[in-house]
Amino acid sequence: MLQILKFKQYAHGDRGNKMMSALIRKHQGHTFISEIKTDKGQQVTDTKLIADAFQAFYQGLYNLNKKTGTGLEDDTDTELMNSFLNSVDLPTLEGYYLDEENQCVPSCPQGFFGDLFTQTCEKCSVTCESCAGSIENCLKCNTKDQNLFLHEGRCLFDCPEGYFENIKGSCETCEGSCWTCEGSKMNCLSCVDGLYLENNKCLPNCSLSYYPDEEGICKHCPAHCTVCADEKTCLECSYLYLLFNGTCKATCPDGYYEDLDAGRCISCHNSCETCSGTSDDDCETCPSANPKLYQGKCLTRCPSETFYNYALSECQECHRTCAKCSGPQPTDCTQCQSQLTLDQDSEMCGVQGDAKCPPQTFLEDDLFTCSTCDKTCESCDGPTAENCLTCSVPFYLYKNTCVKQCPSGTYNTSEEADGMKLGFCSACHQVCTTCHGGSAKDCDICAAGYYKLLHLCILHCPPGGKSCEGLYKFEQAHKECKFSLSHSLIDG
Repeated sequence: MLQILKFKQYAHGDRGNKMMSALIRKHQGHTFISEIKTDKGQQVTDTKLIADAFQAFYQGLYNLNKKTGTGLEDDTDTELMNSFLNSVDLPTLEGYYLDEENQCVPSCPQGFFGDLFTQTCEKCSVTCESCAGSIENCLKCNTKDQNLFLHEGRCLFDCPEGYFENIKGSCETCEGSCWTCEGSKMNCLSCVDGLYLENNKCLPNCSLSYYPDEEGICKHCPAHCTVCADEKTCLECSYLYLLFNGTCKATCPDGYYEDLDAGRCISCHNSCETCSGTSDDDCETCPSANPKLYQGKCLTRCPSETFYNYALSECQECHRTCAKCSGPQPTDCTQCQSQLTLDQDSEMCGVQGDAKCPPQTFLEDDLFTCSTCDKTCESCDGPTAENCLTCSVPFYLYKNTCVKQCPSGTYNTSEEADGMKLGFCSACHQVCTTCHGGSAKDCDICAAGYYKLLHLCILHCPPGGKSCEGLYKFEQAHKECKFSLSHSLIDG
């Protein structure tokens, strides 16, 4: 409710009588004055002067009204005036606030806010150190006796989810991928749906060597594990470690072999105790049920022409002259090969009459003893074990010796004989120093006096050869005549 009150100031001394006007405002049983001006338009700010004037005015008005009912200006409300005089503490001014000590101040003290409607200083909430506009609209929290944090005008003991407590004492928004955070917006404590927490960051997938747990937190895989399903189940191990039943091992247990390419322990064949592969001939040691190892297989007994070596727990070959034996030497025969005879004096099996030595042996000069060929020979004829007659691939016969690589001037070749692949070193063509076949077109390096032209070795280069003119250029390092486009263009 607003009214305009016009009155004369009745005062003593040199102040005299002055006409004044004031804007009167009523609120919750109180009356407030603003924009008090003189008849010349000058604003009056002297509250003592205004109060004295109103008091004197009221007394004169009261007496005057009893006799004549006059004394107020035409638009003055007598009831409003009486209400004012019954409730007013002190008149107040626009832009000023009435504090607890009934003083008009331009701004309210700490812990209070200025109510624009009542023009009074109202006390902030106990949790606020300062506030504005209303009791709950805090600008700064009261942290004297407790830790409080400012969030949207309220002082809270803890920031809500999605916010963190910054050093300024307020709640600041977390980074978008964080559901909760602490200390800074990027230091996540939990993540929004679809992301996983790893080292306080929210990621679409956990890094190598990490796995997501049920709460969406990336946990480190077990030791030496690069990919895992959970803390107990490894799926892939780091370099040099092998996967075995969900764990990473430096070596595989018995009954398994180390597949280094796959990085895992693979079960041996059920006949093996330990092995180097999955086949029944990949055994390295044998169980007690079939304890005798021969050529990678675990057997219950050694085959013919072998004996059991107890020290090595394996079956080994008898001497070539023995059908049965107790050891590897020619004197260990307990039964001779077919057509051979056991000599009681030498305790060896040998040749008598028209009999021949068995394969991979040769007849000694005594015409009785059959000695074993060198292990590289498929067959030999003496006088030494290295005097080979044939070789089996990957060995090749060169001058009665079995070699893995044929020397310069020859090349590796082979042929089938009696179901066996025999290897030989054959001579290169005469124009070749080295070659990969027997033709003049198969040269790798040309012989002395010959020059390479494409795949051929020739005695003379085409026109322009050594002089580097014409269509070809001579290369001394390789003794080659090579086609040269630049020489062709020069000659043209």
